[in-house]
Amino acid sequence: MIKPTLRWGSLTPIRQVRRIIIHHPAAVRYSYLQIHNQHRNQGWSGAGYNYYLQKNHEFYELRG
Repeated sequence: MIKPTLRWGSLTPIRQVRRIIIHHPAAVRYSYLQIHNQHRNQGWSGAGYNYYLQKNHEFYELRG
């Protein structure tokens, strides 16, 4: 089950998926909220990832 987590303003919906990229942050502890805040601090709208998978196999929707 994917848990919705973050609320967004006006993002353009994805119309077609062209590729899937799996990214590993190489961090012992790095929550979806930390990723979201770090990306916002870089001037982005928020987390640049669509989904976040924890080691305990819980999925979180970030950008959708």
